[in-house]
Amino acid sequence: MRDGWDEINLIDVVNLKSGTTVSKKLEQEFGDIPYLKVADMNLPENEHSVTTSSRHLNKNDIQPSKILPVGTVIFPKRGGAIATNKKRVLKTPACVDLNIMGVIPHDNILSQYLFYYFLSFDLLDISNGSSIPQINNYSFEDLKINLPKNTKEQKRIVAILDEAFEAIDQAKANFERNIENAEELFQSKMEKAFDQLSEDDKNIFHLKDVCEYDKTTNEKTGIPYVGLADIESNTGRFIGDLTPKEMKSRTFYFNENHLLYGRLRPYLNKILIPSFEGHCSTEIFPVKTSNRILNTYIFYWFLKPSTVQNINNTSTGARMPRANMDDVLQFEIPVPDIVVQKKIVNELVKIKEGSAALIQSYKKMSVELEELKKSILKKAFSGELTANETVTV
Repeated sequence: MRDGWDEINLIDVVNLKSGTTVSKKLEQEFGDIPYLKVADMNLPENEHSVTTSSRHLNKNDIQPSKILPVGTVIFPKRGGAIATNKKRVLKTPACVDLNIMGVIPHDNILSQYLFYYFLSFDLLDISNGSSIPQINNYSFEDLKINLPKNTKEQKRIVAILDEAFEAIDQAKANFERNIENAEELFQSKMEKAFDQLSEDDKNIFHLKDVCEYDKTTNEKTGIPYVGLADIESNTGRFIGDLTPKEMKSRTFYFNENHLLYGRLRPYLNKILIPSFEGHCSTEIFPVKTSNRILNTYIFYWFLKPSTVQNINNTSTGARMPRANMDDVLQFEIPVPDIVVQKKIVNELVKIKEGSAALIQSYKKMSVELEELKKSILKKAFSGELTANETVTV
């Protein structure tokens, strides 16, 4: 341990405070004190620190002891929300509900230093580990914190971490923009591929003239099952399991000659060209194409944004919107010669693969930046961030 530092029990330098239940009739859209629920941590204004809430209370309606002061570190304390690992620091006094816990720093520890300390570990690691995880006062009994006695040293460490995390967050934001740009480029290329067909090549057909829905009830056993969750949105990538699976309810049979289209919530854009024989949810329609159209060509036609929008416009049902697949059969589709179809498909495959590789690279770098954060935090709380040290990203 460095000179001027102590390893101490966390509970010796903080007060732990659980949330409170407030009568629904006291909640208002505007008021003196924000009343926070876990979902309020997701508000754009509350990404790192809490400044607002979706509901408020008047000061006169709440006991002063129930109000957490500025600088309190808060996080979810019950159920699956713990796994989200959200931590926030209050920039305004607030009241929190029973699913949130607050940690109030004593005068000898800076709130931002405490906040970074909480960022250095996973909340699940201090939960009780049951099927419904909980965090309570006992969860903190064994937690130690390395703490500089001098708050100036704490400020120095916080300043370095602020600078490093700001640079990392900016780099991640750039990666996310690059991912969006790559996705938008691929979508625009798909639209262009179909829009730029010459009049001679277009050969407009109704969808029903070049394909049909094959709703054959599956009677086979020992084959994989495909549900909507097994198809990645907007990519047509299979993310499920090829392990054979039986279902109690009716399913549709399919093989390598089909295209699978998810009709439930069509805006999710779930389409798959299977490379295996299997059976699927009845929310997925197996599509069988005629010999005048390639299933890869019709795959990209289904995948392009304008088709997704048009299909979504046929939907009925507010809670569980489903595409009207009879209406979709009336859609017009350009059907050029097979040679032209192959050319379009080959071009789109190249663009899709290039875009996917780029996106994967950006996602990998984003994960590496999160690992860098962990490394920097470990260094900070072991006293290894020296006065002259800078952290490069």
